[in-house]
Amino acid sequence: MIHKILVIEKDIEFLERMKNLLVPLGYKVHGESASMDGLNLLEKEADDPFSLVVVNYHMPMMRGDEILERAGELSPETRRMIMADITDIADTETVINAVNYAGIHACLSIPFKDEDFISQVGYCCSRYARRLKQKNLKKTTARQNRQMYGIARSFKKKEQFFASQIKGRENRVRFLKSRLDFLKKRSRGNEFTLESFLKRFDSNPGLELLSALFRKLTEIARGLINEAVKDQGIVIPRLEEYGPGEDLSSEDLKLVEDFLSLVFKEGAADDASAVSENDKDAGDRILEVTVSRDMLEARLRIIQYDPDLVNMEAVRELLEFYNICFGLIDDVAVEEWLASEEERAAPLLIARGTLPKQPVNARVEYHFEVGFTNPGKILEDGSMDFRDRGDIPFVSQGTLLAEKQPMVEGVPGMTVTGEEIPVLPARDVLFEAGPGAVFSEDGLSIFADAEGQPHLDAKGNVSVFPEMHIAGDVDYKTGNIHFKGNITVAGTVRQGFSVTGATLTAGQIEGAEIELTGDLNVSNGITDAHLIRVQGSVQAKYVNNSVIRAFGDLIVQKEIIDSKILLSGACINETGILISSEVEAKGGMKGGGVGTEKSSPVRIRVGTEGHIQDLMEQVEKGLEENRVKSLELEKEIETLNVRDQKLHTAISEHAYAQDRSQVECRSVEKELDRLQHEENLAEVSRLTDQVKKMVKQVEKEESAINKAFEEQDSIAEIIAGKRENLKELEIRAGDLLRDKKALEDYAAREDALACVIVAKTMMPGSTVVGPKARLKTSQPLSRVKIQEILKGENEDGVIPHWVMDISNL
Repeated sequence: MIHKILVIEKDIEFLERMKNLLVPLGYKVHGESASMDGLNLLEKEADDPFSLVVVNYHMPMMRGDEILERAGELSPETRRMIMADITDIADTETVINAVNYAGIHACLSIPFKDEDFISQVGYCCSRYARRLKQKNLKKTTARQNRQMYGIARSFKKKEQFFASQIKGRENRVRFLKSRLDFLKKRSRGNEFTLESFLKRFDSNPGLELLSALFRKLTEIARGLINEAVKDQGIVIPRLEEYGPGEDLSSEDLKLVEDFLSLVFKEGAADDASAVSENDKDAGDRILEVTVSRDMLEARLRIIQYDPDLVNMEAVRELLEFYNICFGLIDDVAVEEWLASEEERAAPLLIARGTLPKQPVNARVEYHFEVGFTNPGKILEDGSMDFRDRGDIPFVSQGTLLAEKQPMVEGVPGMTVTGEEIPVLPARDVLFEAGPGAVFSEDGLSIFADAEGQPHLDAKGNVSVFPEMHIAGDVDYKTGNIHFKGNITVAGTVRQGFSVTGATLTAGQIEGAEIELTGDLNVSNGITDAHLIRVQGSVQAKYVNNSVIRAFGDLIVQKEIIDSKILLSGACINETGILISSEVEAKGGMKGGGVGTEKSSPVRIRVGTEGHIQDLMEQVEKGLEENRVKSLELEKEIETLNVRDQKLHTAISEHAYAQDRSQVECRSVEKELDRLQHEENLAEVSRLTDQVKKMVKQVEKEESAINKAFEEQDSIAEIIAGKRENLKELEIRAGDLLRDKKALEDYAAREDALACVIVAKTMMPGSTVVGPKARLKTSQPLSRVKIQEILKGENEDGVIPHWVMDISNL
């Protein structure tokens, strides 16, 4: 099967890239850059539908989910895949809801790896082929079911007809038997003969009477024979009228009728007509069931009413045929409807499904200022006075810090055919109590467990931090600092030392490693520090030859030189200059000057989440390493269990051999005791040697058992250690998964801004890259705003495309 794929993408280069990936693999790819052109092609090819339609979420005239919703109406069987740049959407939930509610089968994040795109396309096409096969099988099955239903109806009619015939024959047999008994009683035990018949007359009957009787008997016989052979098409012609019998007196005719009533029961023709009436074809369709589009209501309608065919049994058969089994009304209500001519004129709501109940996502309410970032007062020379921080949030022990409203899972609905209507899973939020904070008994509230500054980090941990003050430098005198609170260093954090804590306020950082769950505030500058990881924001006078990763903003008063900056927030350097550096900031950049005539070019990437992606890759790598180690431990435990089982089997065998030797030894000892009394010295000597050998065998088996027990104990100890290691790996995997969830949540709630503002001059050769467009300057730019925008969206004849637009401030 050659799969046809329709790709709707406004970016022609991106469209060509996808076609070049798919065509060599045997796919037949059609590309359209306008949404309506793609939908028109989809409708035009309805007789030969596409296997897959791929749409970019950010289309000019219609959103991707709206396009795919229309595509689902035009070609229901075609699989639907949406591509979305999550980092460029203000509300990520919009895309998530689009995927879930628009009936989209696959979602691919942009940018993507070629193998991921090919894999998703292959999966969707295979599902389409499978669905098509299932649909064909379903059609075949439905057709066969209808045929079987017709055959069953035919058999049932024949069964009713034959049952009616049998019942008629049984009635005839019973009637004839009763007449025969009656005649026997009247004849007083004499056989019925012509002589006995003639004796009933006072005198010999005349020729006319006998002739009339014969003719009447002949006519009745003709009717019975014709009824018996009517299926073979044989018809015995009617005899002439009675002739002489017409002159019979009324008394003689009455005598003939009485006689005939004793032998035959006339009316076979009436029975035949009754059978024929029962065999009337009431039509193929007597009842009809219609089901609503949402499969939540089923209605029963009578097409043509036949009291013999329209009954409760027929209704049950029809419902079973259409698999309507949920939400059925009571049988009594159906029977009342069938019995009422007025009510059965209108359709009956015979089954009703249940609507799904949508979930409620969890949310957290914080009772303190979660965004406090005032490190101090900026002085005229660009340095900062950290003593003047304004009103710092402060809580006492027992203060309520945060409350969580738990999520409520949705309840699936049910169609009248018993199929579940799924609902989206409820989304939980991270809600953890960090240092200095404790949970309530129900786990839905967090209280302060100490006095200090309340703090919420990027991963959802609520903590209360005390203060730690270091009067001088962090060096050999203090050693590395690891403190679960706010740290203030009056001097410098020196080369080779590390600081781990909540927030850090320092005079200067020189080549140190810093890892914080809060903010980093440096009075002077950061130099030669290649490992700074901060979950809050960073403020410094300058940054030189350093690598900084932060969830928040980087605020620098002077220069950023020879550094690499990865931010989930914004890079703010309005009064300084950016030289020979790389900056990636999801929240955009506000700079003073960018580059110099002699420095290497500056590269700025804005509106993308490189920082979170980098952290996610580290988490995924940790999860994979964790998984590999867990599998290795499980295999080792399995091998040890196999060895333990073999030891168990060996112990059983040795124990059995030991018991058998002990039994034989006791038997020989009894025999030896008997022989000693008989003074049979030769036999005694032989049996004594045999007993010694048996004792040695028992001791040998005992030694083997003890050795196996010792090895089992050793294996059990090793297994216990490995299980402990496995448990630690499971805990670490849980921590990594929570980190991953926290990163996803943080990335979803932070807005992206593909914008660079330069207050002074940007030198030629500088590069600005956004999610969909890029710019490399060829001449100096002064006081400009560079922002990624969509052009040509409302212009006739112009293909919409993304560009880096340059405008003056």
